[in-house]
Amino acid sequence: MSLDPFYSAVGYLTAACALIAKLSLLLIVVAVTADSMGRYLFGAPIRGTHAIVGGLLQPAVVFFFAGQSAKLGAHMKVEILSLSRMPVFERWIRGFFKVLVILFWLGCGWQAYLLAYAALIAGRWPIGEVAVPAVIAYTMVTIGCLVAAAGHTFPAAEKPE
Repeated sequence: MSLDPFYSAVGYLTAACALIAKLSLLLIVVAVTADSMGRYLFGAPIRGTHAIVGGLLQPAVVFFFAGQSAKLGAHMKVEILSLSRMPVFERWIRGFFKVLVILFWLGCGWQAYLLAYAALIAGRWPIGEVAVPAVIAYTMVTIGCLVAAAGHTFPAAEKPE
């Protein structure tokens, strides 16, 4: 059985999330610039800019790009212990830490899911105020963490030929 459908599905998913992250970053720049210009030139800031940027767009940039970073192998790497003279141990250690990273992203996603569910049950949907619903913010974090875990599980660089 070939894993090609999994690799292409993860590739499309990480690319879509990366596009959302890039658009979110563009929206952050536009919103903060417009808010700053309104505040300093006209004394009238745009109401809700900080809530939207901090609660919606920033998590999208951070968490939606994590899968693409994993796919590209662009995460920062710190090598504390070099086992290059013992390649068997090096492969085991790399595999062990890869599993730990996947479990980390799954754990973060699970915690964000629990917070999103609790916010949904509590009805934390702000009405009549400018704020981002906690349900949406935590759901975005959950999706980003799951895509990051998938990106670490099926990275494009290690696709078998």
